[in-house]
Amino acid sequence: DVTNRDVDDVVVLVRPDFDIRGWVRPQEALASSRPSDEVRLMPIDSSTSSGFWFIAGRVQSDGTFLLEKAIPGHYRVDFAPPPGAFVTSVLFDGRECIDSGVEVVGEAQKGLQITVSMRAGLITRSVTNPDGVLPSTTAVTLMPDGPPAALYRPELHRVVQTDATGNFTLPNVVAG
Repeated sequence: DVTNRDVDDVVVLVRPDFDIRGWVRPQEALASSRPSDEVRLMPIDSSTSSGFWFIAGRVQSDGTFLLEKAIPGHYRVDFAPPPGAFVTSVLFDGRECIDSGVEVVGEAQKGLQITVSMRAGLITRSVTNPDGVLPSTTAVTLMPDGPPAALYRPELHRVVQTDATGNFTLPNVVAG
């Protein structure tokens, strides 16, 4: 209990916060689809995540957004592009960080830029079991070929269920 007495051996950690301005830019002209309504910074390390879950900013009609009161730390950028699109680049202060995350250490001079391609792929196939028989519903997983990215990127690790005839469709497949 803290009362009206002096307290010894207490450390109060005060961190400055920063506003991060950013924008979402398409590589190609956007169709009628709008980008996601929100960009989020999700804390990666425990020193950043104390006291909150994420920092969010609403994407305006011109593609700009503002992430308010970000504290120093390591973050993953969360952004859901419109159907048929995928994120091709995430630049923070001029450095690519799509796989490594954003390291906030002070005021960002160049901001956070998210580039989106409207040319996502579509995979439509069917599966059979080793005997050539159609399975009842089963899971199909799409994963990148090669070493895993530094951060988990859900758009690269996809799971869908087949229908009763073994057919499946994977929309919004990232190129590569």
